[in-house]
Amino acid sequence: MPTSAQESQVHAAVDRYEHANSHGSRRDILATLTADSPEREFLSGSDEAFAERRKQLDAAQYSEKYTNRRDLTITGDSATLTTDYVETRSDGSPTDTPRTLTGQDIEFTLNRVYGEWLIYETTTPALRNNRILQQGPP
Repeated sequence: MPTSAQESQVHAAVDRYEHANSHGSRRDILATLTADSPEREFLSGSDEAFAERRKQLDAAQYSEKYTNRRDLTITGDSATLTTDYVETRSDGSPTDTPRTLTGQDIEFTLNRVYGEWLIYETTTPALRNNRILQQGPP
């Protein structure tokens, strides 16, 4: 059972990740990830190229939130947390009215690195199912 301090630290790490993805630079997002995070692959390229993408996201009123956080498990320097996901953006809408997309059961895997919780990976139900299918029957 995680302590309230551990729980607060894990939630703060997810908050930093959420804020960086919604409003931050490439470096802000990278600062929330472990050095071996598979998500770093999506952030390859230059800061300038990402800055152009950030302008597009800002113009689209993009934001993401991880809600209904539950099922926190901490074992040593690793943690998992299940959340739901709400993304808001106006691009692709003929009226530029922001639309909301939702997802359920997003699983965060975090690792404590030098005392700080960082995101290793976020896993969607579809990604989990693909991994199960790739592994084949037991």
